[in-house]
Amino acid sequence: MRSQHTGILQLARFGDLIQTSPLIQQVKRMRPNASICLFVDARTKAAAEIIDGVDEIVPIDLSRRPWPVKASLAQQTLDSLEWQKSFADRDPLDKLIILNQDPISGAIGELIPATERRGPRLRCVLPAPHRYLTLAVQDRKYNPIHLCEIWAAYSGNRNPVPSPILANNALGTGFAMIEGRDRPSSMKFKRFAINMGAKAAGRRPPWEKLAEIASQLLDSGDCRIVLLGMDEDRASAMKMIRSMPESQRERIIDLCGETTLQDLPGVLSGCDVLISSDTGTLQLASATGTRCIGLFMAGANPVETGPYAENAIAVVRRDTLDFNEQQRDDLNDLPVRTIVSIASNLANREEPDGRNIDASNAFAVLVARPDAVGIRYSPLNKEDSVPLGQGERWLPYLRRLINHEAFRPSGEQVLRAELDEQQLDVLERLIARPDTACTGEERWLGSIAQAFVRETMGLLNAKHESAKLHRS
Repeated sequence: MRSQHTGILQLARFGDLIQTSPLIQQVKRMRPNASICLFVDARTKAAAEIIDGVDEIVPIDLSRRPWPVKASLAQQTLDSLEWQKSFADRDPLDKLIILNQDPISGAIGELIPATERRGPRLRCVLPAPHRYLTLAVQDRKYNPIHLCEIWAAYSGNRNPVPSPILANNALGTGFAMIEGRDRPSSMKFKRFAINMGAKAAGRRPPWEKLAEIASQLLDSGDCRIVLLGMDEDRASAMKMIRSMPESQRERIIDLCGETTLQDLPGVLSGCDVLISSDTGTLQLASATGTRCIGLFMAGANPVETGPYAENAIAVVRRDTLDFNEQQRDDLNDLPVRTIVSIASNLANREEPDGRNIDASNAFAVLVARPDAVGIRYSPLNKEDSVPLGQGERWLPYLRRLINHEAFRPSGEQVLRAELDEQQLDVLERLIARPDTACTGEERWLGSIAQAFVRETMGLLNAKHESAKLHRS
């Protein structure tokens, strides 16, 4: 059988590349003999090299972005054409999956020789996954579907969506960086990694709060703190270390500015827990199997983009969606004790107790749990009400729209969405009279239903036919 060639165009950031892994795995499941060619921004090539299942990487130089305002789309595309020379004399890809929805990605996608294209294209109707995504994020507090699941819909695979995984050789020698800086001892210390930085100013925790977390962890037992970050985070790391008691300083391993992307997986796998804001490092840690506590604020939403791994923890500011990633919020109320308690639980392989979480705090704590189709975040404290993922009761319907049929735990495919009569009535009303939407959720749902009229009507008709048969 001829080997099949599938291309994936993913020009987004480091963390988004890691979250492309479930799609790659799903494609491999559908086409075990397929080779995967990943088209990436040249600046994220190192991240692409550590993702499992990638057979070829084509880096595209987008370093000139943003281009001058007057630059035409054609000129912007031509500025990135060096990569195309390697494809001039090759057979077309059997399939190209485009994951980015912007004019440059659309133009580049048209230049890649391919027999079939899936994803956003120039001057074409958006396919179901991106049509849903575009509408769902118009009011992000309702969207209950993770980005990994939306992207994985392009594979056509109906198996449950897996978590990201790294290539077998991705761990490298980064672990030696920790061992070489630690005191010689036969004792196995718990290691807590703290990521100091984030490119987005609004998602960068104050070093004073990180110092409190580190100090309380060090007080709780004989452990080590590993500081991670970029060159620009070194100053904050030094301030943090100097602010701490001298007896604690010798138990801090400062690796800020010292790790490459090839080192980072090994460093993270040598730690028991990572505490980090919403960054690529957080996504990478979850793919290594390290337990994670993500800090989500300034527009970051774990329901949409949190680590796609079972039991990942998200400490999220309740009003996160009221801010954007560049807005500095007051983080003096960061729940240090809660973070320290959860980190200690995770390091000891204990499950955090949601009953100890203060539901009145400015931050909520969510945990990632698997369901029949993928990963979903829900409150660790079951009595807590979190203003994210509020459209969860519509999840079977929404998954059907993006071509993800729900699955029973046994793996049997559910052929119709599980909606009750009241939900069916709401959908029928929103299709017939969209102006009757009387709540924020109904307005959000109505815009989606109107964009998927044919699919929604087909579902409603099937339900009515089923009800008639049942009555007869």
